[in-house]
Amino acid sequence: MVLRRQKSQPNDTMNTYPFDASMGPRQKRNLLEKEMQERVSLIAELEKAGASELKIEDERKKLQELETVAYKVIL
Repeated sequence: MVLRRQKSQPNDTMNTYPFDASMGPRQKRNLLEKEMQERVSLIAELEKAGASELKIEDERKKLQELETVAYKVIL
């Protein structure tokens, strides 16, 4: 059996709140910061637990997507 990796789409890995017009910039920033901190903690836990490099790299990519969205939303 061959498993194929799917390219992750930003919408697959995060909530839609960064694009919610009803939320203010401060609220969006706070939620993004919280989600990014949770992702950093998850990566650290995976590394500590000896998870596969593939899983850790996948989580790092999701964190990078969040950082990109944060940069676009906040600026």
